[in-house]
Amino acid sequence: MHFARNHPSSILTTALLAAATIATGQLGAGTLALLCVSSGLLAVSESLMGPARVAASVTVVSVIGIGTGILAQSIGVVSDSYSVGQIDAQHVLDPLIPAVCALMAATAFTRRVTRDRVRTIGFCLLIVFALYSGQPSDLYRLAAAAAGFTAGIVLARRAHRRPARVARDRPEGRILLASIVTISAIGPAVSALAPVTLGLLAPLGSLFGDSTDLAGGAAPSADSQGALLVSLIPLLVQIVAAYGIVKGRRLALWVTIVINTLLTVFAACFYLPIIFAEAFGTLVAAETSLTDLTLPMLVSIAVPLGIAILSVRLLSSFPSSQSGRPARRFFVGVTVAWLASAVGYLVVMAVSGASTGTSLGESLIAMVTRFIPEGFLTFEPALPASSSPVAHLFFDFTGTAFWVAVLVLAGWQIFRNRTHPAETSTSNVRILLQHGFGTGPLSWMTTWAGHEYWHAEHVDAAVAYRVVNGVAIVTGLPVCEPDMTAAVIRSFGSFARHRGWIPVFYGVPESNRQAFPADDWSALKVAEETVLSVDGWSLSGRSMQDTRSAITRAGKLGVFSRWVRYADLSAIDMMQIDDISEQWAQAKALPEMGFTLGGVREMHDPAVRLLIAQDHTSRIHAVTSWLPTYRADSVDTWTLDFMRRAPQSMSGVMEFLIAEMMTVAQATNAQRVSLSAAPLANTRQLDEGIAGRGTALLSRMLEPVYGFQSLQHFKSKFRPAMTSLFLMYPDPAALPSIGLGLARAYLPDLTTRRALAYLRAAR
Repeated sequence: MHFARNHPSSILTTALLAAATIATGQLGAGTLALLCVSSGLLAVSESLMGPARVAASVTVVSVIGIGTGILAQSIGVVSDSYSVGQIDAQHVLDPLIPAVCALMAATAFTRRVTRDRVRTIGFCLLIVFALYSGQPSDLYRLAAAAAGFTAGIVLARRAHRRPARVARDRPEGRILLASIVTISAIGPAVSALAPVTLGLLAPLGSLFGDSTDLAGGAAPSADSQGALLVSLIPLLVQIVAAYGIVKGRRLALWVTIVINTLLTVFAACFYLPIIFAEAFGTLVAAETSLTDLTLPMLVSIAVPLGIAILSVRLLSSFPSSQSGRPARRFFVGVTVAWLASAVGYLVVMAVSGASTGTSLGESLIAMVTRFIPEGFLTFEPALPASSSPVAHLFFDFTGTAFWVAVLVLAGWQIFRNRTHPAETSTSNVRILLQHGFGTGPLSWMTTWAGHEYWHAEHVDAAVAYRVVNGVAIVTGLPVCEPDMTAAVIRSFGSFARHRGWIPVFYGVPESNRQAFPADDWSALKVAEETVLSVDGWSLSGRSMQDTRSAITRAGKLGVFSRWVRYADLSAIDMMQIDDISEQWAQAKALPEMGFTLGGVREMHDPAVRLLIAQDHTSRIHAVTSWLPTYRADSVDTWTLDFMRRAPQSMSGVMEFLIAEMMTVAQATNAQRVSLSAAPLANTRQLDEGIAGRGTALLSRMLEPVYGFQSLQHFKSKFRPAMTSLFLMYPDPAALPSIGLGLARAYLPDLTTRRALAYLRAAR
């Protein structure tokens, strides 16, 4: 596209040439790469909003966007801006302009999470190039994206009635600040790679490279690897801090404040003397006046200052419980690293004779400059007088060693997954459950050890969760009145995101999916619950032949059932149950699973009942445990949890216990008996897509060890009603983290060595 200051008709020419570029493919290697990216973006846009809307956005909105960019540059023409003069004769062929426009329009047709992420990342990248590079194509892309954003909203409203907008529960201020910090961190790299840097923040970016020519002096000796790294690593620290800001790490905010305060001081020390010298006519500049650069210089000072001020203002939106020891450890570590680096530098320089002939003050100033990016220095750092390799090594890499330490300490403290002190008492949750506030097969599992509890304000509601791998995994549904479920889900989601966690709800029944807004949550089927109705229970039919045979066999062998609490068992009975559990676990190649799969410890709960198959010699053949689900202060459903049989037990003992359980349910006035849901079972019926295929693969890998499919097949012989259970998650891009979190929740004791050994054996 040709930018011509005197030809408004170039607006149409620009759009036509962009279309011709895409159609002909007469490109160089770099533009060919842009064409490939543009084609992909257009294909994605077409799949989201259809070819007609893509064509409308490309042919109409691109013209508007490009026209806006040209209008902005025309203002520079009128004001005789130096930067516009530098690009007057440039020719641009950029297929990304219509593609970016179409993509931003297409985001209006996606779910909120995807829409927000694409828009945030897209506009951040475009703003980085516009501010730090400032080429015509950068400005056109940004203007086209803004026009596409507006057009998408209009097209989406015309296409279908959008649902009412709900209050956002994501801390938008943190995301905005993280985006700004990221822009300031990667912007200098854009300035370094751009052929001509004309953006408003180009002077700030140039300070991380060669910039002292602005002062008419010699360029700093930034050709050494140490000087390059000292300029680069502070930017990496800011990127790490930006990640921590999104995750709600208060330490990351303090790192951002300190780094940007230092950059403000450094930029002011560099640019203010230049601006004052230009103002009083004392600066000698051979070729270019700095009048046009005064505003960018002042902006370059104001930007890091503004980031620091904004960070201070956002301190209240970060959990204060995470600001104690991590921050102290970080700043103490940084102080120790700086003292060690500074003292080491001074000692080596003195011993090697590199500081001979310099005063103590000059030596201290030289030492301080080793920690500052050389682009911020208005003078050439003096090389050490000594020819000692050690002196030169310390001269080049003292600052590098310090900034590497800062980067490591920041990453170590920010990337660590920390929880907060939370209520761990189950007393309130038990009261709510016994009043019938909990639903679903996992409701009583919320009382198990390992959970933390979040309680809603002003209502009787609680959420049982555990934070694993940065994922707040909720067991089942919130414990609350049914009509409050959606509100509690929304409030807990806000609570989790405020702390930088990914909220997910595991084991949500199909009937409760409507409590999760489809625009904010995705669903993945993870299991099928098998439920038996007490009223409809019958032993008739061919499928119940094994159960009838088991009952007959038990009568002949003198095996009977016992419905007891664990505390009512004798010491010998407890030892037998422990032995049965240990023998089962030792026969597995992997550790016993936890999370929604209970063990002997969960039997100790006085609300849990055991159904044991035992003979007249007091030998236990099998044991099952049953969890209550209450309705109106009475048990409505008994849910199977623990199920183990002795190695030499009676054949069909589990069928016998299931039949006996139906009799017990009738005696206790329960309406249903749930045989629970085997995790990762029925993978053939799991949702399609990458997540579903990954879950199915995991199920096939674990089937030889845990037999989920075999267990589900066993339960199906009782003719149960099947209820799908889902994993509800807000962010599809977080599925890898969610998968790792669930794996660690189920197998907390699994070591990497043992997992690799199992995978090798399974091949």
